[in-house]
Amino acid sequence: MRITTKFLIFLISAASLLAANQTSWGASYITIRSRCTENNLDPGPAHGRNAWAKKCFSSAIEQITFHDQQTPVEYALVSDKNESKWNAPTDAKDACGEFETIHAFCVASCYTPSQRIRFDGVDIPVKTALLTRERNVTTLSKSASLENLTYDILPVESYTQSWRDGYERILVLEMRSGGNLEVTLGHPILLSSGIMVKAKDLSVGDRLIRSTGEFDPIDKIRELGYFGKVYNLAPDSLDPVENILVAEGYLAGSANYQYHQLFQSMWYRQMLRSMRDVSQVQENGDAK
Repeated sequence: MRITTKFLIFLISAASLLAANQTSWGASYITIRSRCTENNLDPGPAHGRNAWAKKCFSSAIEQITFHDQQTPVEYALVSDKNESKWNAPTDAKDACGEFETIHAFCVASCYTPSQRIRFDGVDIPVKTALLTRERNVTTLSKSASLENLTYDILPVESYTQSWRDGYERILVLEMRSGGNLEVTLGHPILLSSGIMVKAKDLSVGDRLIRSTGEFDPIDKIRELGYFGKVYNLAPDSLDPVENILVAEGYLAGSANYQYHQLFQSMWYRQMLRSMRDVSQVQENGDAK
């Protein structure tokens, strides 16, 4: 299977964009990653996709290898000639079949453009933040607890945006206080228990955490049909607590929870502990 003209154009355009960004931002260059609405994969299947693509797109093997070795892994988005099929195999043993065009290399991402993220204490729409290359994002500090939310300012490591406009399934979370949050189904949300869950597993009555520490129950969850790009970002930290951001006034996980291999085991685990839990652990330790 040969590399297509469309893919060559994509590589040239990506290289030009990278060069332009490096020139504009120099040492402060922020990585911009692509999200693929057509076929969104977790890290495990992403590696499998790239292994399959190396077999089926031998002329692009160096590019595929490069993206597979990135952290997070960036997987090949592949379609058939007519762009009617996007679910290419994720197992190198599978046949190449009708798939013949690599369009982009992708990771996960999931805010609508208007959703405001806190940057250095100021809430800014995520798309605006990407366009202006906001460099400092507000995150929870490592010492934060459910009873004592403290914050740090960390550099932004990367932004993510859809590689092109597409149809998305968006969940609109409407809280009792009147607040709301618009995210894709797989977006990481922090519950009042300190556990990180995917938005699709939330239920009415579940309590989110406001940046001020109050718990705010969900009154309504509705699905919104959306066409366009979605966005996210990751701070320059691999600490799970420092990857909890403020989105529309609520605590939610960064892009690292979705696409970084180190974070895949952290879903549905307690990311933010109670001071009461900590004191009990300390007391039990002292008793021993």
